[in-house]
Amino acid sequence: MPVEWTATVFALFSLVIWLGRLVWRVVRRFRPRVTLGDAMTGTVYILWDRSLSDVGVIKIGVTRRRDITVRIEEIRRDMGGDPVCIWKLDHVPFPASVEFVAHRFMARWRVTWVRGSRRGTEWFYAKGEKGIGRAIAAVEKAARRVRRIARKKKRWPTQADGYISVWTMSEGKISRTYPFRSGSFRMKQEKSPGGGGSNKAKANNKPTSSPRPHFHRPAAATRSGQRSRG
Repeated sequence: MPVEWTATVFALFSLVIWLGRLVWRVVRRFRPRVTLGDAMTGTVYILWDRSLSDVGVIKIGVTRRRDITVRIEEIRRDMGGDPVCIWKLDHVPFPASVEFVAHRFMARWRVTWVRGSRRGTEWFYAKGEKGIGRAIAAVEKAARRVRRIARKKKRWPTQADGYISVWTMSEGKISRTYPFRSGSFRMKQEKSPGGGGSNKAKANNKPTSSPRPHFHRPAAATRSGQRSRG
């Protein structure tokens, strides 16, 4: 085979390999591989740093604590700034998997340094309502993907869809929704004997005991160094 043909074949082979790697990276970004870990429920939250409102920086994190203000105080102590929770997905199984997939969806907007302060790998640019909406959509999409895979592998906890809630703070008002709740869950809740709650609460399809939202900034005593109680 002539030298020219050998060089051409080698160039084409290299091009095919490069294109294959490029396609693989694109597929992994938009459809990241999901590894299911511990099914214990937790909270996936979005924090907005008010001290960097002109830049627009948010954090997508996860915690298993019931009181999210404890985690907010740790972040404020370690990284400074003025983080506040603006959105959270509560009582979700496999929270670490949801967080990981959401980070992959938001990889394009990741930020590691802001004004000389290191932010790690969980902070992203999200300026204005469009940026925050993009981050919320990424977490919701990640939760749906993890739920679909867990149900396919028969690892999704029974009745989990009824307790997963979304807390949103907008213009000082807090709202709660249940993104995965269905009519079958309501029927099972109403028919369950000895549920430990009133018939009115069951008819409204609300769990008899649910945690209160913790969006507001702690008191001045907490900011001075005392850790808030969960």
